[in-house]
Amino acid sequence: MSRKQRLRKNELKIKEAEPEKYHVNNRRWFFALITAIVLLVYVNSLGNAFVSDDIATIPENVNRMNLRASLANSPSGFVYVVVRYLTALIAGDNPFLYRLINIIFHAGSANLLFVMLGPMVGLGSALAVALIFGVHPLLTEGVTWISGAPYSAGTFFGLLTVYLYWKSQSIKKDWSSWLAYICAL
Repeated sequence: MSRKQRLRKNELKIKEAEPEKYHVNNRRWFFALITAIVLLVYVNSLGNAFVSDDIATIPENVNRMNLRASLANSPSGFVYVVVRYLTALIAGDNPFLYRLINIIFHAGSANLLFVMLGPMVGLGSALAVALIFGVHPLLTEGVTWISGAPYSAGTFFGLLTVYLYWKSQSIKKDWSSWLAYICAL
């Protein structure tokens, strides 16, 4: 199959929306809206203390400030261990920043859903799906529970992998989707 045939086949699968309907300036407002609503829903959890598994994995963990030991002993993915290590260096025993990072990953996932679905189903439907995903109560544990942070981070990097793969049009030429995939592991 020639390159032109592959491109034509891909164009039939995912049609790009017209620029006037899906303009970049309009998308910024949608990103801000999605992020603000997610923050508003989860802002009440930012002042909570460490609970259950959080106590053993953060304040009582003697290896949290040792990146090498954290990487060797963690069942979580590489990127999340590095994020938690950097958070421990900055925040210490304060749970605020740990939870804020979870909320940021979750808001990023909701925004990625919006970006991925926008060209396929239109702005209104993509916004509705992103907002439902962003505020749905089933996702509360992964967002507000610090030990559940790999769920939020994994979802973000998994969606980023799919998005970058769709954008690349070729798995051989673009390494960014592979990098996002490795981060999702």
